[in-house]
Amino acid sequence: MLGRPAAAADRLDQISVHAQADGQRLTWADTENQLDGLVTPNPPREGQPLEVSLQLNAFEGPSFSEPVTLSFRDASGRRVANVVAARERNHYRVRFAAPEEGLYALDVLFQSGGRTKLLHAMIPVEPPKVPRWIGLGLLGLLIAGGMGLTARRVLGRDKVSAS
Repeated sequence: MLGRPAAAADRLDQISVHAQADGQRLTWADTENQLDGLVTPNPPREGQPLEVSLQLNAFEGPSFSEPVTLSFRDASGRRVANVVAARERNHYRVRFAAPEEGLYALDVLFQSGGRTKLLHAMIPVEPPKVPRWIGLGLLGLLIAGGMGLTARRVLGRDKVSAS
């Protein structure tokens, strides 16, 4: 008998993502491990660095200290970045940058109790606050203005020298 596919929220490998004032909170747990994390800034924006901070704990046995692999993929599945992170104090910290707006998958891969675990979170990335064409236009105006002032100074000195 074929069952219906589990909804994304019912999947055991799905990390819950909840928007909060300080960032997007990541939570996940099974019978052996617990993951808590934060994605900042909130909301992540196209072209700007975003930081993923994770804390991974074992419910029993020694505290978790093995390296963790984090991958950041766009909606088409193309990998944007892949980083093996070492534990720093009590957290794993990684920086990514989304090249464009859209929905991205954050994959967290680690070993626990001799088993490999691969978890997934969906992170929405918004467009920049200032549209790119406005930013580039302002930059162009600043450059043109600077060149105009420089040319005026150079030409003004030549007129004074000629008199």
